[in-house]
Amino acid sequence: MAIRHHVEWDGKNYHGYVDFGAGIDSDKSDIFSECFVFMLVSINERWKIPVGNVLVNHLNSSQKYELINQCLKLVFETGVEVVSLTFDGCSSNINMAKQLGCNFNIKTLKSEFEFKKDNNSIKKIYIFPDPAHMIKLVRNTFGEKKILLDSNNNEINYSYLQKLLIL
Repeated sequence: MAIRHHVEWDGKNYHGYVDFGAGIDSDKSDIFSECFVFMLVSINERWKIPVGNVLVNHLNSSQKYELINQCLKLVFETGVEVVSLTFDGCSSNINMAKQLGCNFNIKTLKSEFEFKKDNNSIKKIYIFPDPAHMIKLVRNTFGEKKILLDSNNNEINYSYLQKLLIL
């Protein structure tokens, strides 16, 4: 999620620079502008709890892949069972899911991956791109491109939706 791009002095230290815990204190570091949040949400009870966050300027898919693997490892060590991952549809998240072992090709769809919990057990984890975010991506793409093509190369024209709205 995007957060305010800001550096603040507390009288002793500056806060707002990207810090992965290495103790590097330099004004040449990037100022963070995003927070990558890990949250557990129960599927059989009514609770959700953040279990970690990383303040960054940008994460690519490989970095997200490593952070997800580390988070899953730590969560499984507590005895919590993870059954799925949900995230928005930005390209680095889709590429991260592909690195985990998913395939989003419509003909060979594979929306799960296997995670090695410990030496003896493997857990299947399912991917659920957040429906609300995915609908927004389709809407924004449709609004920007105005004309999309279906699988038979027939036009899907945005102007018809505009006319329907007027009606």
